[in-house]
This record gives sequence, structure tokens and C-alpha cells, in this order.
Amino acid sequence: MLVLMSLLACRGDNTPAPTPADPEDTGETPDTTTPTDTAPPTDTAPPTDTGTTDTGTTDTGEEEPEIVIDCSALPTTPGYNVLSGPRGYHGLLLDDDGYIMGSDTNSIIKADYKGSSSVLAPSQGYIEQLAWLPDGDIVFSKSSNNSLARLDPKTGGTSTLAASTYAYGVIVGSDEMIYIADNQRISRVDPDTGSKEVILSTLPGYAYPRVLAFNEDETILYIGTLSNNGTVFTLTLDKDHEVVGMPSLYASGVGTGYHDGMAVDVCGNVYVTDYYTRGIYRIATDGSVTTLLSGLNSDHGHGMVWGNGIGGWKEMALYLPLPYNGNKVMELGLGVPGKGWEGKVINK
Repeated sequence: MLVLMSLLACRGDNTPAPTPADPEDTGETPDTTTPTDTAPPTDTAPPTDTGTTDTGTTDTGEEEPEIVIDCSALPTTPGYNVLSGPRGYHGLLLDDDGYIMGSDTNSIIKADYKGSSSVLAPSQGYIEQLAWLPDGDIVFSKSSNNSLARLDPKTGGTSTLAASTYAYGVIVGSDEMIYIADNQRISRVDPDTGSKEVILSTLPGYAYPRVLAFNEDETILYIGTLSNNGTVFTLTLDKDHEVVGMPSLYASGVGTGYHDGMAVDVCGNVYVTDYYTRGIYRIATDGSVTTLLSGLNSDHGHGMVWGNGIGGWKEMALYLPLPYNGNKVMELGLGVPGKGWEGKVINK
């Protein structure tokens, strides 16, 4: 904390806010936004959880029982599988044709659930997170040249959307704007013009925005951080996605302060991955924190995306890229779907 305070004291009005040292870079990423450190050691992955594997069912002609999600009785010890076919560095994205897309640190790769893969967009360098744009294109952050780029998934063609714009966390709101976190501040980017507006310049307590997620109706923006004590904040938004008031502390002790992924389930729980503990955490709607997994080492996951139930990708699972395990992909079975799921939910 003394280092952060000293850096903050030295900052001029036009100098970027200080960023804690980036422990997760392997020395290969040409990302000058965060300092380079050593990647975590590689450990043997835990045994494969067969409970998350789709074995298929026989059609008997009978109606399948209705799935009911009980938000008061969610599993606390999820299992996971490591999928060798898909690739993901710091972010993933699923489409409606049964493919998952992510980076192998050079190209954007698309793969199906069975493991067949192909190059979608070659020679993109290191990229961070990806999100769908309203027109069907994909926005992604290129840390190799600190820009936001646009990808046409039909052709694989790419173009620069906003130059000189580093981002780690990237999401798109229902207002059709791009929201980015750059380890210093949160900005909103117009996908048509590339113009950028800072909507949050500082967080309390020497914390810095890194990952983002909306709640169900997008009146709350959750903020995972670089911090000294694993803090997660909320930012209230009005119906026009304008900021209302100051950020509020939502939870602390979500790991020890280096958040790499964030997602929200249909019950309103927030999921966060933390580098220092190599853990995955669930924050309940009352702000209480549950450790789901820790000590994952080489299977430490980054940007999270919910399965969509298409082509084998499970709705009750999160998918996470594993940059320290050959950029493979983790399937994390949680027994609950993401926000926006249209089934029956009780005790929410």
C-alpha cells in the first residue's frame, strides 16, 4: 500500500493512475500498461469432473422434467473439465452456431465443443476480452498495440475501432455502448465513432478497475479490481446508463486483490477469479463471499463466459480461458445459468 500511495502522490493531472505490478504476464505479452512478472507455476490439473460431461440422452418421447433453479441451494463445490480443442488467452466468446472464440496469443481461434478448430483471424497478437456488438461484429481489446478492434465473424476481417485505447475488461451494454476497464479507470466507447468518455476515474482505497459485469437490468455495474484486499465495487446507473452517485464497496476478501474474470448468474450472484489465490469466488446478493475453488495454479482462469446450450456448450457452466495451461479452456459446472436465462427460478 505504501508503494501505491507514493505512486499516487507523484502523479500529475495528465499522467495515468498508478497500476500495481502485473504478476500474470509471462514476459511474452507486449503490454506496456502493466509491468511484467513471472507467470504462476504449472501444476498438474485436478482430476476431471465427469459430472460436467454431456453423455447424451435417449429420446423416449416423454417430456423432460422442468428445470427449476433454487437460488437458496446452489452447489458450493463445482467440478471442472479442461477442454483441449478451444483456445483462450484472457477472454472468450460464444456464438449461436455452436462455436467458442478466443486467442492463442497469435490468432483468434474458433472451435466447436468436440474440439475441432480453425483460425478465424490470423496474426492478431495478444488480445484481452471480447464482446458482441449490436451489428453482429465482435469488439476485442488488442494489448499488442493498445487498441480496440472490430472483427467480422463471417469473414474474419478486422479493423481498428479505437486506437490508443488499452482495455482489459470489455463488455457491451444494452445501450449499445462499449464499457472498458484499463486497470486505471472505466470508460464508455461509442462503437460507431470510437469516441471515449471516462465515466469513473478513481475508486476508494487504492483499488483500480480491471473487470466488469452488469446486473440483470443494467442498473448496477460490478467492478473487479487490482487492490490490496480483494475488493469489488458497484456503480449505480440510471435508465440511460448514466452514473448515479459514487462507487460503493460491495465485497472484500474476494481473493487477495488481482481479479481476472467476472460474471453474473440468474440468481444475481457475482463470480470472480483472483490471480494471487488462483481461486474462483461467488459473491451473494448480500455481499457475502464463498470460495468455490482455490489453488488452481496452471488452471487459473480469466475472462468468463456462460455456456449458451448450443452445440454442447452447457448453460449451467462458465467457460474460462487458461493462459498458463496452453491457452486451453476450462468448463466450470456451477448448476446455475447466467443472467437472462428464461427458465423457472425460485428463492431469488
